[in-house]
Amino acid sequence: MFLKQSTAYTFRMGPFLDDTDGKTAETGLTIEDSHIRVSKAGGNFIDKNETTNAAHDEAGFYVVILDTTDTNTVGELQIAIHMSGALPVFKTFQVVEEDIYAAFFAGSATLVTKIDAIDTVVDAILVDTGTTLDGKIDTIDGIVDAILVDTGTTLDGKLDTIDNFLDTEVAAILADTNELQTDWANGGRLDLLLDAVLADTNEMQGDLANGGRLDLLVDSIISKVDVVDGIVDSILVDTAEIGSAGAGLTALWTTDIVEAYAGPTETACTPAQLLYMIFSCVGSYAISSDKIITYDLPGSGSMSQAMRFDMDSTSSPTYRKRDA
Repeated sequence: MFLKQSTAYTFRMGPFLDDTDGKTAETGLTIEDSHIRVSKAGGNFIDKNETTNAAHDEAGFYVVILDTTDTNTVGELQIAIHMSGALPVFKTFQVVEEDIYAAFFAGSATLVTKIDAIDTVVDAILVDTGTTLDGKIDTIDGIVDAILVDTGTTLDGKLDTIDNFLDTEVAAILADTNELQTDWANGGRLDLLLDAVLADTNEMQGDLANGGRLDLLVDSIISKVDVVDGIVDSILVDTAEIGSAGAGLTALWTTDIVEAYAGPTETACTPAQLLYMIFSCVGSYAISSDKIITYDLPGSGSMSQAMRFDMDSTSSPTYRKRDA
């Protein structure tokens, strides 16, 4: 029997028969809601959620009420009751989604109407295929015949045109190659260009020689470097003086500060508290359920909670918020 998902349902469960003779109806049983066990979609049996006890109707049949929680899972729903003195009774339902249930059982069910509409469309397709497909195939056959005729009469001429074009291009390439060989010959354009490059190279070697233009330029650069070196030495002296004056700053970074953490509701905190809170967040921490617990300095080996944060999910958290 089908039930609509997440919908309350009342039915008769039974008959409950005497477990000795197997035929006498048990009409005086006290069946509480906790005696009525349900299994959803193959899951473990649990007490039904609806809290009404089952009342006897007649002939050993008892009225059982299910609420929307009892029917909230799509799939097989088993109901089982086993009372002392009576044989066990079982009943099985199939829970389906609301739209599927309505399509089958609602007063305005549309499933049969939609099937009839699909059948009509299929019939129309079959009629159209039978009356027009042969003609379309004939049209395609005629086009293919025309292509074959055109290929036989014009393709050879187009191939000849392509061959003549390639011959012309190859001849132009050969002409350029012959001209290039002339350029490389002694006294040719490329040979003269290389001679000019060699002359420039010889001139550069003279510039690099002792007393040449580049040699004198390098000497000037070295002289300027010496000047810069003197300036750097002066800067280092000034830096040493600044270091003496900044002894107090050095002491600030080398003196221990007392470990402290701002509370979760405080609106202001000290630099020392900020540093220890940053250390706690990037140091040791633990995750328990939806909590993140950070720890303080390890000390002699044991650690205590420094701060605690709440996460919005235990499986896929997207943010955390401090709560301790």
